[in-house]
Amino acid sequence: MMRIVCPYTPAGLRPETRAALEATGRPVEFRDVSADDFAYGRLVAELWAAGLPFLLAEQDIVAPVAYIEALEACHGRICCAPFPYRSTALGDRLVTSFGFARFSAAILAAYPTLPAGIGPRPWYTLDDAYFQALAALGVPTHVHARPVEHLGWERPREYPVDEPGQPIALPDGRTIDLVTPSAVAAFRAIEAEWRAAHPIEIMATLDQSPALGTH
Repeated sequence: MMRIVCPYTPAGLRPETRAALEATGRPVEFRDVSADDFAYGRLVAELWAAGLPFLLAEQDIVAPVAYIEALEACHGRICCAPFPYRSTALGDRLVTSFGFARFSAAILAAYPTLPAGIGPRPWYTLDDAYFQALAALGVPTHVHARPVEHLGWERPREYPVDEPGQPIALPDGRTIDLVTPSAVAAFRAIEAEWRAAHPIEIMATLDQSPALGTH
């Protein structure tokens, strides 16, 4: 059975998130990751080593029970759902991250040493490190179409992403780097220009979102 895990900080856990997860009627693991910037990474490494499929549903994400069940039933090795996000640099957009992401037992068994290769990472670069490493191994992230609710997404935020950190050692012996500061700046400029020409309608609540689908 898929583990349902909610990484949270004491000041950040929303009651709506707790209620939505407990509505599954299944055990929910609420895990405090406020000790330091690397606590989230240690949690993911622990879950990975256990070898059981797991869902990460972060402290301010709300998804209906049917969506959680859809991710569990999906054949994708890594699945996630987009959610609305307001960036001080890029404006309103839909993003994918560890906010609502499911990892299958197959992917954990195939690459048991991946967390060690990724190494200690601050929480704000953790999802990029895993997604990029798995993509380099030929395992793309399966993004489901329907957004989940991100409580408080209207509050602009920006996290530091201008430090590449240590290289990622892949299980096949290759080494890759996260994006460099200059690459981040170039990407932001290109994306900001593209989004200005192609506005994205943010779906702030589940009621405004498309009908639930598994893809």
